[in-house]
Amino acid sequence: MKKTCVLCICLVLLVGLLPPSFAAANPALPQAVLDLVAQKYPAHTLTSQSGFGDEQQGQYALVLSKEKQHVLVIAEKEKAAPAYRLTIENPNAIMPGDTRPSAMIDTGGGDSLFYSFTGEEYYWSFHSVKQDGQWGDVDLQLYTQYPDINDGEQIGQYMRLADGLLFSTTTYEDREGNVKESYVYPPIPAPQLKDKLSLHQVVWQLFPQNPQGLVSLGSGTPHPDTLKALTPQGWTLISAETNADGIYVLGKDAQGETRLLLKRWQAKPLYPTQGDYADTVSAPLPEGIRLQAGSLGGGVSLYQDEANRAFSFAYRQDGIWRLDFVMAQDWYGVDPLHHPSSTDTAYYFGDFPFGDIRTIDVSGIPNTFAGAVNALDQRGWAKVNNPNPNDRLHLRAQPRRGAASLGKFYNGTPVKVLETKGDWARVQIAHLHGWMMADYLAFGREMNQVQPAFPGMVGLESLEDHEVPLHTRPDESSPVSLRRVIFYEPHYWIIGAVDEEWYFLYFFEEGTGGYIQQQWFWEGNG
Repeated sequence: MKKTCVLCICLVLLVGLLPPSFAAANPALPQAVLDLVAQKYPAHTLTSQSGFGDEQQGQYALVLSKEKQHVLVIAEKEKAAPAYRLTIENPNAIMPGDTRPSAMIDTGGGDSLFYSFTGEEYYWSFHSVKQDGQWGDVDLQLYTQYPDINDGEQIGQYMRLADGLLFSTTTYEDREGNVKESYVYPPIPAPQLKDKLSLHQVVWQLFPQNPQGLVSLGSGTPHPDTLKALTPQGWTLISAETNADGIYVLGKDAQGETRLLLKRWQAKPLYPTQGDYADTVSAPLPEGIRLQAGSLGGGVSLYQDEANRAFSFAYRQDGIWRLDFVMAQDWYGVDPLHHPSSTDTAYYFGDFPFGDIRTIDVSGIPNTFAGAVNALDQRGWAKVNNPNPNDRLHLRAQPRRGAASLGKFYNGTPVKVLETKGDWARVQIAHLHGWMMADYLAFGREMNQVQPAFPGMVGLESLEDHEVPLHTRPDESSPVSLRRVIFYEPHYWIIGAVDEEWYFLYFFEEGTGGYIQQQWFWEGNG
């Protein structure tokens, strides 16, 4: 789901940058335009031209060059105007040198300009739109000029400024230009760019080649104005990082406590440049702790170098930044607890007291996996535990036999116990709420002995890189709860079934799930 959402947002951001079909690449310029250019730039050579019109009216974008210095100009005339005039004259819009500059006007209706040039490492492509008679701020698409020779992959950076925030999208494309991966980054405060990107005055190198470098020392030279805008009032900045998950600011608050501010952009649906930041401030952290953002969208980590400990945090569906992984004497995952390098392959469900970054006591996090399991509060949790592992347990809408079934669930299915009522327990499985017979549940630490009996089905190979819908009910007309890629199986279990048509998939690291048709699965190659 994440990849699809990210790709959809990226396409929305890029829609203003993709040029439409143009008329003649080199239209015949009206004599009035030629005379105007010759008068103002007599020693320049016409390097590129595009536009439409005649002697009576028109709109033309031109690149004029002299001694490898380039000037971007736009000549325009409305029908009622006495003559053509140069509405844009910018000698700083294009990189000097043998950069092969080009300018194109949208001949389908005008008022949209694309101009580009080539540097040693990048291909630069700018875009501006004319609104209410004025040419507006430019956007930038920056591509690597020399793709990796192994697979021809190129990296693109799309950037635009809106309300003082620099929005950016990174794309990884193959040699045919097909997008393989796309990451939308949270907008970065860039007050230093405000009022400097209008077409008539923009300087080509104002945009950073790596937007994240405005924040992180590890990927560039942080800009003091950006860091100042990120640091809360009363804080002393220690360091800052960013990735696709958020912006992270480590510092000391007004009381001298070391804390981490996590900023996550909440965009409005269909309007990626409109929204607000959801800010989370951590509990006090130990002195000397170090911050590092995961690559791309890998959450954020805190390092205690002297103690040889590190803790990773991830943003969860409930809107809380939670502890995700511990690197200490043992390396283990949290929520649910598991030890990826141990012979103990079980997943332990419960409430881990060190989960929420807002209340976490880093010094108390166990160094060993055994200590973590011992600290896990498993009260209020259970697993389906039929005496015959081939049996499945109904999740019923009411606490009685014969009530409507929401599906039959396999041994090992983890459930959150909300209450007990006689022989029945009201439980929650992802978004589902219902009743199960208590005699067929293992409660608390007893559930750690239950062996899962989930069917070993895998997603069809044809679904690789495709997200399929998971529904809130076993009905195609029901709302879609989430969309996921199911070709591989590292993060989900098939925990339930409805007749021979539907499965219930549970994404155990997220606590989410939904119904999906069984036709998307097969037994695999053994």
